[in-house]
Amino acid sequence: MREFAVAIAANGPYRGAYVLLPVWKAARVHGSEFTATFLIVGGTVDTGFLPTPGQLPPDVTNQIGVGFFANPSLNGGDNNPRLNVFYTPDGGKSQCYNLQCGGFIQTNKDIALGASIVNGASDVNDHVPYVLVSIAKDAAGPWHVLVNDTDLGYYPRPIFPWLFPEAVANVVGGAVLNTWPGGKHTDTVMGNGRRPPGDDRTAVVKGYIAINAAGAQVVDQLTLGVHTAPSCYDFTVLDYSEDMPGITVAFGGSGGPDCSPRPA
Repeated sequence: MREFAVAIAANGPYRGAYVLLPVWKAARVHGSEFTATFLIVGGTVDTGFLPTPGQLPPDVTNQIGVGFFANPSLNGGDNNPRLNVFYTPDGGKSQCYNLQCGGFIQTNKDIALGASIVNGASDVNDHVPYVLVSIAKDAAGPWHVLVNDTDLGYYPRPIFPWLFPEAVANVVGGAVLNTWPGGKHTDTVMGNGRRPPGDDRTAVVKGYIAINAAGAQVVDQLTLGVHTAPSCYDFTVLDYSEDMPGITVAFGGSGGPDCSPRPA
């Protein structure tokens, strides 16, 4: 199962979002699991849904994401955070990464998908590098994915139900694939392994900015969230920073065998 600690903005409709993602080299990733930090934009196939501030539709069927994943079982045993783009046309039942499934059309190969494009910080005392990621579209076009302002490519409109003309949710934070090794909760870390709100040295995503329906960049509110195992991994929306436009979100945690009982 996937564990999430994410903050959600639902004040659309949106034409995308920007955020600065921290690049941490995971201290611990168990077995065939992964840990990830990402930005996701999501849309509904309910054509009767009218976006209302702070409310999500019954479904968020269409989703596009970009972020950094550490998955040793796929990467020769290393915990390096690797750039991935991904999408789901069915609310997460299927996940298609990078160039799989005939989804993403890569138009610029200056930045390699699935690669460690920057050395991640390994210790909370290290200087952590940040990478600017965004997912955006113009009024009539498809959704594009950008990394450090480089447009990597786009998702063709026909791969999504109802063509995904706008987003109703922007999501920032992290996830861990929890396989319940030995019948206990995984000890795979999220972020840098520190958990908010009690720890002030947690990983943070910085400068979340939304793109509104008119295509303008706006400071948005992250008023919703999901933390599936808050005793293991959590998030906290922080105050505005005078030296950083947008919103900052602390997230993460260390996991561990005693942090959460297994669902029945």
